[in-house]
Amino acid sequence: IFILSEPLLFLVCLFGVATVALIGVTMLWLLRRALRQSQASSLPPAFTTAIVFPAAIVLGLLVNDTWRHYMDAQDVVQQEAVLIRSIWTESAQLKPAQMAVLRQNLSADVRAQVKNDWALFQSGRTPGADQALQNLLQTVHLWSAEALAKTPQTQGRAERIATQLMELQKLRDKRILLSLGKMDAPKWWVVFCLLLSCILVMTEITLHSRSQTLMICAFFTLGSGSLVYMLATHERPFVGGTGVSAQPIMKAFDGASPSAGTS
Repeated sequence: IFILSEPLLFLVCLFGVATVALIGVTMLWLLRRALRQSQASSLPPAFTTAIVFPAAIVLGLLVNDTWRHYMDAQDVVQQEAVLIRSIWTESAQLKPAQMAVLRQNLSADVRAQVKNDWALFQSGRTPGADQALQNLLQTVHLWSAEALAKTPQTQGRAERIATQLMELQKLRDKRILLSLGKMDAPKWWVVFCLLLSCILVMTEITLHSRSQTLMICAFFTLGSGSLVYMLATHERPFVGGTGVSAQPIMKAFDGASPSAGTS
């Protein structure tokens, strides 16, 4: 469902919750018909609260967990962008030839890799290792070794860049882990059971009145459908129209070309 457009996905979520409501109403209607009960329910308020309140807490915790997962993904992308810009600035302390090589390879690799990563995220696949970044890291380590042998005072500059490149690798790995999502099948089953229990309780109270039942089902579908839509759009933070954008990373290179500062 993650390849659907946002309006269509919202409609799918509403339809799914409406189906749950229909199942609940049908179950109670058949049960009441079998027991030949038509009077209003006499469920005590405490019984209703004992079912609906825990369900609301669990659903709230799921939403909070999914939202925090989404915010972590946003933070990782922002950290990547800041780190790339820092590496770009730090590279000005290298020799002109080394700076040109570093900037050219960093820009080409990050642009290509980020574009490929987001394309794989959209299709539900996991990106592989960034071999180009690993090769660039080995090159910077080589520069550091050469600087230590010839000009020890400049060795620290290459080491700082190497450390930043390793941190960039870690952030990308973290981004890939966050892309996997957290709402597995058991959690969706829990959501289904909680919604069904809530609609059963509300329907039991209002089933004697058709207008009240229809109103409850409409409110339930709109509110719970929006909740399910939020879970669906945020549990995989890099997918869909509301997903985390790669623009902060791409804009880290704005105003700076691979050859900038070589003169």
